[in-house]
Amino acid sequence: MHRPLLGLLIVCTVIGLSSASMAQTPSVQQYIQQVASGWTSDAKKALPDLLIERPDDPAVLFLHACLVDDAKKASPLLERIVDAYPKSEWADDALARLVVVAATKNEADKAKKAFAQMREQYSQSDLLPLVYDVMRSTVGAPPPGDRPATAAPKKVESEPAPKPTAAYTLIVRTTFSKEEADSL
Repeated sequence: MHRPLLGLLIVCTVIGLSSASMAQTPSVQQYIQQVASGWTSDAKKALPDLLIERPDDPAVLFLHACLVDDAKKASPLLERIVDAYPKSEWADDALARLVVVAATKNEADKAKKAFAQMREQYSQSDLLPLVYDVMRSTVGAPPPGDRPATAAPKKVESEPAPKPTAAYTLIVRTTFSKEEADSL
């Protein structure tokens, strides 16, 4: 009777250990998060293997771009993500970085062009307000985007509001007495 329980315990332990060993291998997203937190050593060690195993993975390309010290040298990697993998979850991140790099290098035309592309292709991106602030504080606020034409709202004809004949003062006070409230 104790043998089935012992067998079940051993099987659960083996499964738990094997899943724990698989969980110890960080994903590319975890490496990107580490780099963003300032910890680059693990990501730099893992990058060569990741580039061999998954050379066309947008996440790996983005990690590679994050680890390149010179932003100008990282730009081709970011452009490749935007051009080759526009539906990837990393495409808006890559385009945002391209905007930031151009804006901080005071390349206004390039920054505005990339921002317009980001606004058009990734209008729901969480990075859009951040990129807008970078643009506003460096090369100037980008021009407003062209919204799709919608039917103009119909004007509702209403009677003009009566012109006040006397000045009024607004008083806010709490009272339990109706007479006191009316007298105010």
